Amino acid sequence: MPDLRTALSEALGSAEELPSSPPEQTDAALAPSSPPLAGLAAPAATSPSDDRARDEAGRFVAGQQAQPPAQVAPVAEAPATIARPSTWKKDYWPLWDKLNGGQPLTPEEARQLANYANQRENEFKAGVSTYKAEADKSKEVWEALAPFQADLQRYGIKAGDWIKSVATFHRGLTLAGPAEKAQMITRLAQEYQVPLDQIGQAPQIDPNTKWLADQLAQVQGKLGQFESLQQQREQQQLQDMVTQVRDAKDAQGRPLRPHFETVREQMAGLLSSGFAQSLEDAYTKAVRLNDDLYREQTTLHTQGAQAAAVVAKAKAAAVSPKSASPRGGDDAQPKGRREAIAAQVDAALGSGRV
Repeated sequence: MPDLRTALSEALGSAEELPSSPPEQTDAALAPSSPPLAGLAAPAATSPSDDRARDEAGRFVAGQQAQPPAQVAPVAEAPATIARPSTWKKDYWPLWDKLNGGQPLTPEEARQLANYANQRENEFKAGVSTYKAEADKSKEVWEALAPFQADLQRYGIKAGDWIKSVATFHRGLTLAGPAEKAQMITRLAQEYQVPLDQIGQAPQIDPNTKWLADQLAQVQGKLGQFESLQQQREQQQLQDMVTQVRDAKDAQGRPLRPHFETVREQMAGLLSSGFAQSLEDAYTKAVRLNDDLYREQTTLHTQGAQAAAVVAKAKAAAVSPKSASPRGGDDAQPKGRREAIAAQVDAALGSGRV
């Protein structure tokens, strides 16, 4: 029958190998008074603080002590280098390398670097302005193409190829000869499946629609004739009014508006602008606007008024009774009513009869 040590070793398997102990210790451990598993408590309690070495299976290695783990000093990482700008001139590469390596620059090198940085900034601004101008130009093109982007994508057509095709077709129809234009139209109709044999044929019209169109044409013709007659009638009425105003005369048969033809254009302007309400008003205002005509008309009006006054006075004198004491020289005085009026008019005007 195996002893307790052998049974425990078989139960634990190869988990760990117990160290050899003196015989007296083994007998004490196998005494009947000790609990059956009392020998397992000691290794479990001392294992965390045990500094003996173990093999790969976790068993103690005889004659070796466990070594504390070595403290590894942290390795300082080298600073990452920044790539040199590819557009810099070779003359300034050493300055960049010194800056990248953390080396100080001399005052002269710092001044050179500052000047070059300012130069690169100006070049960048100039380049951006150039690109912006080009972008503004292309913006108009893309805005014009925006409504057709879906169609171009549906048929797999590139925008540049489409613009080139349309421009070429437009130039051909503008500058090419008649034969070439006909060929272009034919080719385009074939590509878009346009039935050229149906072009130029009169479409079929519904009889009711045709009858209505004929009736409408007749009504429009009659309306046009009526409007033409109405315009002719109005023009004739206006012409009669102009003739009547122009040829009007006073009681003595003299024209009331002798300067009508002279101020005809001024009258038309006053009537069209609303400054005159009638032909008579337009004539009066047109004459007033002409200094020479207005002066002449005023003089004639004054002379006419004087002559009328003389005539009225002569008429009054002709019907008055003769004086009881006639003056001498009766043979020299005019006799008769007509002669008396003529003499008084001549005396009033002083330049002959009117």
